[in-house]
Amino acid sequence: MSTDIMKPDETASYIDYLIGASKGSVELGELEADSNILLTLPQVKLDKERPVIRLISGDETIAEYTRTKRLLIIPVLIAETRTLWPVGDEETFPVCGTGYVNAGTMARNADKGEGQWRGGDRHELPEGFSLDEFGRQKCVACPFNQFESIGKWDQKKEGKGKACSETRVIAVYVVQKSESTQTRSGLSIFKPTEYILAAMPIPATSLRAMKTTQQMIERRSVKPQYTVIEVTNEIQSSGSQKWGQYALDIAGFIGPTMLNEVDAESADLRRKVFDQEIAVQKHASDMKMLSADQSKQEDDIPF
Repeated sequence: MSTDIMKPDETASYIDYLIGASKGSVELGELEADSNILLTLPQVKLDKERPVIRLISGDETIAEYTRTKRLLIIPVLIAETRTLWPVGDEETFPVCGTGYVNAGTMARNADKGEGQWRGGDRHELPEGFSLDEFGRQKCVACPFNQFESIGKWDQKKEGKGKACSETRVIAVYVVQKSESTQTRSGLSIFKPTEYILAAMPIPATSLRAMKTTQQMIERRSVKPQYTVIEVTNEIQSSGSQKWGQYALDIAGFIGPTMLNEVDAESADLRRKVFDQEIAVQKHASDMKMLSADQSKQEDDIPF
């Protein structure tokens, strides 16, 4: 496939096309999934063997953080996603997913998630799926969003987990250099001078620590993006297995000169992440309604 297929002002319509064309194409579907900005940012990753957190971009490690070289982050945006992956590891494109949505959409007592079927003609619709006319399924009614459903989806797996995986991602400023002053209460007011925007996936084992930190921030009546959090990696083990787990502590707050900037970054990311996903869902619905013309439209695309 040619890589020179669009002018700069055609980017939005190109992404829209990917959503429609990806119905029966693994390649286009993967491009559509990769178009979300959270997947293009440098990533904050836990080491499984050592109490180290790495900031990586592609295959390159930009920085490593330990207890002596602490990682300070400013949470700019919190998003979550729910994904049903195909059985086996021969494909990397999900058969159903919500895309990135605002944190709290998938609350257990008020689940508002909606999955968009993306299996196209490559997968039969699983028993128990009940799609609307636009190929959507409410997560609360989906049999694979229930505990103990993992074995029903993949007979090689056992356990009480859900077949549909949930992931939370925080877009953060990773503070590389900062000035700070200390308050009487022992917290610090930070004035970062160097920082980089990155994505920080939160594994299931670290969700409790994250929720506890969120509750602490809420009790202070402060926006999360005004908070500076110190992050460390606490290695856990069970038998021969090891894994990293985040430990989060409020280190302080940003100074007043940075408030407008983080507010603007948060609003911009919300538009790029959440509004794009809404557009994805809407366009998929439009393409479903125009399915009779789909083959002709695909033939007209110049690549």
